[in-house]
Amino acid sequence: MLTALIQRRVQYGVLRPLTTLFAALFLLCSATTVSGQHYEYSGLTAFDAGAYDNFGNAVAVEGDVAVIGAFGDDASGGTDSGSAYIYRREGPDWVYHQKIEPLSAEGGAYFGSAVDIIDDMIIVGARSHQNRGMAFVFRYDPYNDIWVEEDQLRPMDNLGGDAFGCSIAASGRYMAIGACMEDTMGSGAGAVYIYEYEDSIEKWVELSKFWASDGSTDEWFGEYLDMDGDYVVVGLYKDDPNGSRSGSAYIFQRSGGYWNQMTKLIPSDGSTEYYYGSDVAISGNTVIVGAKWDWPGASRCGSAYVYTGSGSSWSLQQKLYDPNGTHWDNLGCSVALDGDVAVIGALSDNDNVTDSGSAYVFTRSGSTWTQRPKLYDSGGVALDQFGCTVDVSGTAAVVGAQADSWNGTYCGSACAFGNVLMILTVDPDPLIGGQNATFTLSGGLPSTNSFLAYSLRGIGTTSVPQLNITIDLNKPAQAGGIAKTNSSGIANWTLPVPGAGSGRSVWFQALQYECKSSVLATSIQ
Repeated sequence: MLTALIQRRVQYGVLRPLTTLFAALFLLCSATTVSGQHYEYSGLTAFDAGAYDNFGNAVAVEGDVAVIGAFGDDASGGTDSGSAYIYRREGPDWVYHQKIEPLSAEGGAYFGSAVDIIDDMIIVGARSHQNRGMAFVFRYDPYNDIWVEEDQLRPMDNLGGDAFGCSIAASGRYMAIGACMEDTMGSGAGAVYIYEYEDSIEKWVELSKFWASDGSTDEWFGEYLDMDGDYVVVGLYKDDPNGSRSGSAYIFQRSGGYWNQMTKLIPSDGSTEYYYGSDVAISGNTVIVGAKWDWPGASRCGSAYVYTGSGSSWSLQQKLYDPNGTHWDNLGCSVALDGDVAVIGALSDNDNVTDSGSAYVFTRSGSTWTQRPKLYDSGGVALDQFGCTVDVSGTAAVVGAQADSWNGTYCGSACAFGNVLMILTVDPDPLIGGQNATFTLSGGLPSTNSFLAYSLRGIGTTSVPQLNITIDLNKPAQAGGIAKTNSSGIANWTLPVPGAGSGRSVWFQALQYECKSSVLATSIQ
């Protein structure tokens, strides 16, 4: 056992290689085969899934809680009343916890149009509730271990048809809610409302409202937005600065109780129907803007633009795209950002199955962004739209696939990934019996001793007190010796694969002190 070896050997700074045990245990394993998957993940589906629920049309993750919107669910309010599902992380798994609906549920409300998590609250938008739109606040009740509806938000000037609640983003004591069909600057021009949380009354109170200074009819300002600290960024893919639907993005900053437009982002290489602004995200001083029909390589393969700055001064840091992207991948249809980790959806990517979709992970070191292995659902099928929505929190990511038809047309699904930062890969994958395999850890702590664990019994929970972590393998052992990461956080192990192990499955995980990689599941051919 890896734990026992660490207990005996850690004081000397050396862990004994277990290649002999590695080979012997392969012979004891039952013959099963799994496809290579770079990340551990949990497939999320509704227990009561039905056709056109669109489960996964909106996703959010914060810490150990994820919420998935299903705005087409024919729930208690009737046809398309909508719902949202809450999941919690337990070890390496994400487990269903609760389904939520508003007390005033009604048909055609599309509850679940947007979702976000802030502290112990979940906010859910219902863009057509009472033909006006509304946002519902649910607060966690620790005594009963459930989320309970606490408040309903609707702007004071909402006269109907504004689609209030089409988007939601909260940060600290402020929340931005989009009303993309609001009419101040013309029919369907759109606006954004800001709410502030008042501690004295424990409620969200409407504070201000803003729109694009040059807004016009049918631009749907507020359909895509994000908030962090004193900033709100709004994507406007229907804007026409470089041709029809070339797109733009606006950055607003708080000053007292007002939010002022600081700048308008327009890419220098923008063109007709690039759909720049197809989604946006902000984290600290970094903004990312999706352009799902950009042509950096193949036509309409898509891209995302990363900016850094403050106030009215924002500059392009890097344009992210896949040089091997293919026609109509739609990279940039969704974006999420947390610190130095970006997740970008490509709902029509073909790498798994034709148009099944994927999500790209990029990490930043200094000012350079590097592409990591993709996220995908290994059980995905054509036209799932995996990647239509994404969110990331720390090293956890959630990706929606609203068109997955596993239990009825467009019933939808999602995947929750436990670690998209510290990544373990192997070449070749699957392993080949009788040949060497090279395991590569990326995203680890630099210049740090690293260990490779494996299991023939799959996912589990094993405490390693000497590394102060719980690893995600059942009855693990050590493969190879210590590998020290370089200054970029990369380490390698090259190990012989037993020739007698053909058809066996094996799971690997790389370890550092208080850190662990994603689980790598593979097999031997």
